Amino acid sequence: MLGSGWIGGATYDDSQAYVLDVTSGATLLSIPFGHSVDALTMVLGGFRELSALIENLCPDVTNVASGTVAAKTAEDQSAVTGVLESGAVAAMHFRGGTSRATAFHWEINGTDGDLVAKADQAQWWYGGLRLYGA
Repeated sequence: MLGSGWIGGATYDDSQAYVLDVTSGATLLSIPFGHSVDALTMVLGGFRELSALIENLCPDVTNVASGTVAAKTAEDQSAVTGVLESGAVAAMHFRGGTSRATAFHWEINGTDGDLVAKADQAQWWYGGLRLYGA
């Protein structure tokens, strides 16, 4: 599963200033990553073991309107790899900001076929999720 969150990028506007502070509770980890890992475990089962990493690679961000630079303490990278209770291996990576390539992509490969879910935004639960199968 790969996602690019609307929060956590190198720029922000005034309506998003609250997401710069990790203590606000509105972070890449808690919103797009949190909803997505919840969906993954609902569909495929929980993790038996995992390794996780969160990082803030862009601690200084620019306001798009004023050009002022502000400090960002919230993480902009969240990654988890692990083994599910079923024995399947899972990998998730969510990165801050928007991507010109992939906003949300979830691929499930099984012995009887493959499923791919795609969306044009990391907040796929807002709608516009497309499902492909083979």
